[in-house]
Amino acid sequence: MHARRFACLVLGLWLGGIVLMDWISVRNQSGADALLGQSPIARIQLAPLGANARPLLHFVAAEQNRADFQEWESVQLVLGVLFFLAMLFGSREHAVLLAGLLLMVLLVVLQKFAIGPQWAALGRWLDSLPADQVAAVRHKFWVMQAGYSGVDG
Repeated sequence: MHARRFACLVLGLWLGGIVLMDWISVRNQSGADALLGQSPIARIQLAPLGANARPLLHFVAAEQNRADFQEWESVQLVLGVLFFLAMLFGSREHAVLLAGLLLMVLLVVLQKFAIGPQWAALGRWLDSLPADQVAAVRHKFWVMQAGYSGVDG
């Protein structure tokens, strides 16, 4: 019975982490605009950049998001393996449930080693493009983001 409680704890941490990461991601992006809009010191120090200040702050926020999501992928992998092992050795679950849990862990592996790096590289490329060329690449980026989010939960 204790293994099931542990498994529920791990699953709760995993699901809570997904919500937390989404919240952090939104806060990072909105923080760039808030910094320019609410901080007179930031406006003064960023004034020499002119119109380049906002894109630079959004790039920094996007890089922070990419780093945060890479770390979260590693945490998800650990939580997923712990959850699977707790259910495998600590309870008498059906093979179908265990196969579903293994599929969840494999999806995290796919996310960490295939989808995540491509999504991050495409985001960096998109951030470096001039504004007139962004539209052609943005659709591919949003498709990748939808795939990433779909695997994430």
